[in-house]
Amino acid sequence: MDKIRVGCAVVAREGKRVVLGRRGKDPFYGKWVLPGGGVELFERFNDTAKREFQEETGLDIMIEHISKVEEIIAEPKEHRIVIFVQARVSGGCALAGSDLLEVSYFSREQLRALAASDELTPTVQRVLTELGWLALAPVPSRKRRPSPTMVSRARPAFRRRTTSAQPVGGVQLELMGIRPASTDEASAC
Repeated sequence: MDKIRVGCAVVAREGKRVVLGRRGKDPFYGKWVLPGGGVELFERFNDTAKREFQEETGLDIMIEHISKVEEIIAEPKEHRIVIFVQARVSGGCALAGSDLLEVSYFSREQLRALAASDELTPTVQRVLTELGWLALAPVPSRKRRPSPTMVSRARPAFRRRTTSAQPVGGVQLELMGIRPASTDEASAC
């Protein structure tokens, strides 16, 4: 490694949920991450965030603001500067791109479950905690718990086609109350 890489990662929300992708390559294969990627020469970081997010998730976003900038150093292999931006989903159809196994929307409660089961990368867990998505104390819940039919109406996770050698964790998602998309739902986009 002979140069610093600069990238953008997007904390995109739709209502009270945030979009994450399950990483499809090392490092952190299979962990849930904030979609994003590298800044190209002469590209503005806002344009990078929109381009990379759309390529990786199929979704369009409106950038709201920069949340934070973080430097990641793992000598001697990696030195990156990541610009985290907050955005809201403005359109598109959730479909995992080449770097992700699947894309899904997560509520605060579901994010806490991912963190508790060690399914987030350390950086993503730290950033989501700092931004208030992963509160240290549980977020007060409504008096009425959602019924199973209410949960099933949540936006489904969409998964790109994978070979049998690539684990996707659909069973784990179902145990957490997240229903992976069926082929019919994914083709509806």
